[in-house]
Amino acid sequence: MIPVPRDAGASGPAEPTGDAGRDPATEWALTARDGDPAAQAAFVRLTQAEVWRFAVALVDIDSADDLTQETYLRAFRALPGFEGRSSARTWLLGIARRACADHLRTVVRRRRLDERLAANAYTDRPHPDPAGSSAPPTWSAG
Repeated sequence: MIPVPRDAGASGPAEPTGDAGRDPATEWALTARDGDPAAQAAFVRLTQAEVWRFAVALVDIDSADDLTQETYLRAFRALPGFEGRSSARTWLLGIARRACADHLRTVVRRRRLDERLAANAYTDRPHPDPAGSSAPPTWSAG
């Protein structure tokens, strides 16, 4: 992903929804909510760099691309419920924060599991016999 400068996208929807005090990102989100693919693309272009920088600040640069993508996946699923009571940036960065928190929880859980597995792998106990430590049966020819 190559971040696009904030003003490199379109300047706003062709037809505002009527509230002159709304920022362009909110206008694009409200237009995108109705399924307009051009508005969806403009919304992403307008906010993508900010979401990416936010993810880098919360997690790390290596995870930022994936978390930015996850943020938009979640946002577009939730877009029909967006009513514009807050700015789209506030709404979107809240989604990004939750995506980053979920990612960090997963990383911590995985790290703890790896530590437990490593601790169990290096013990003085002999490895268990898959057959249950039983000797093979002796057959008598009789």
